[in-house]
Amino acid sequence: MKGNIKPSILTGICAVAFLFVIAGLLFSPILTATTWPPIESKAPFQSSKSSGVQSSSAAVTSNRAYVTAVHVVTNGSDNVTVRLYDGTGISGTTKFEQTVTGSDYAGGKNWDFPLEFSTAVYLYISGTSPEVYLEYIEK
Repeated sequence: MKGNIKPSILTGICAVAFLFVIAGLLFSPILTATTWPPIESKAPFQSSKSSGVQSSSAAVTSNRAYVTAVHVVTNGSDNVTVRLYDGTGISGTTKFEQTVTGSDYAGGKNWDFPLEFSTAVYLYISGTSPEVYLEYIEK
């Protein structure tokens, strides 16, 4: 028969492929452990922290940090303005500012790439009965 592969060749190809799969399964953990350090040892950040509920302006951390998210909850009628400063007070550099409309009830920002604060993180809040949550990673 023209164009057909002989059964013995096909069986040999399958056997070799099977051996490669088995070898990969057996030796993959050994090679991975010796050639690639665990992910934890390469991670540049710790897990994120929460500021907890903030209802007034305050220093969130006095260390260098990366802010990953700001969550704002309003009282349903009054606007809430949030500013993040790189520093220990409002004299620092403004890194983020947002006003959430009171009737929206909630707002904020999530960053795909964290916002870097080289000195400290100060959270400024204005509004009536706001709840602000800040997620950050200390570096």
